[in-house]
Amino acid sequence: MNLFKYPYLIQQEIFHHMETSELFLLSFVSKNMKKLIKSTQMARFKAINTIVYGCSTTNQPYVYIPYKRGNDIIIRIMKNDKNKNCDFQLDLYGKIIDFRLNKENEQSQSYPIALFYLSEKRTVYECIHNYIFDFFGNAVEYYWKEDDYRCDLPIIPKLKNVSFCAKVHIRGCRADPENLETIFSQYPVLKAIQIDTDMFKGTFSPESKFYQTESIESEQFKHNIPDILSHFQGRQAFIQCGKDRNNMLVSDLIKFVNRWKSGEAFQNLEYLRIQVALFEIPQNNIMNGVGAKYVETTKITPKHSLPRV
Repeated sequence: MNLFKYPYLIQQEIFHHMETSELFLLSFVSKNMKKLIKSTQMARFKAINTIVYGCSTTNQPYVYIPYKRGNDIIIRIMKNDKNKNCDFQLDLYGKIIDFRLNKENEQSQSYPIALFYLSEKRTVYECIHNYIFDFFGNAVEYYWKEDDYRCDLPIIPKLKNVSFCAKVHIRGCRADPENLETIFSQYPVLKAIQIDTDMFKGTFSPESKFYQTESIESEQFKHNIPDILSHFQGRQAFIQCGKDRNNMLVSDLIKFVNRWKSGEAFQNLEYLRIQVALFEIPQNNIMNGVGAKYVETTKITPKHSLPRV
């Protein structure tokens, strides 16, 4: 079927009944096809808020659009298996890249798989991202998401307009502050970090980019590292800690609120949540320490809510 023979409205209707991942795959046919899809689907693409490069321990990301009903995978980037033939090749920004089509089973979603050899890994990442960025535009928020960083340092390419998110499990190994700082330093601002620090050794510098992360979730049941209540510069913080920290926590929390009230620090803060296991927080002590004022029950207090990062 030659789509270019049909009127514009017919072309638009045909594309309307296709998944975004199918349109992305179809755009590989030619530059004219890519241009046609972009021109007919402008409103649709403007409704896409986020595209995620989802990585795990394999560091071979699925690139997908997250929806409430599930993720729409548009492409995957994988190490080339010499025992398998590629299905087609494309010249993307001067680089010839091998592709295979996902053929797990008849029910599985159809999407292209871009293949790389280790020596050209970063180049392939950059070419694929540049193509995605040109196709969907700069209004979309792009995230590189590391879901399970434990010991080995992930290879995170520097990609245009991509923010970094990570879930970090610290179990000794190489995950000390120096190695983590190597990762953090690659990005101007980190979007979100989830960190489990039970076996954390060492400390972050107060000027660390870790504390500049927009949203931090930290499990720290044995100590107060990282010291979020002293150095946090981001927007949202979620802290879980144990009863062993109760006395220090109360003191730190009072100091935190007073510094925030005075404007001395935490000007970007939107939301703070602290959960303490097996310990009842002395509410009166904290209220007195921060100079809280009581509002009559008959008065309607102002409410402020913000979306979670």
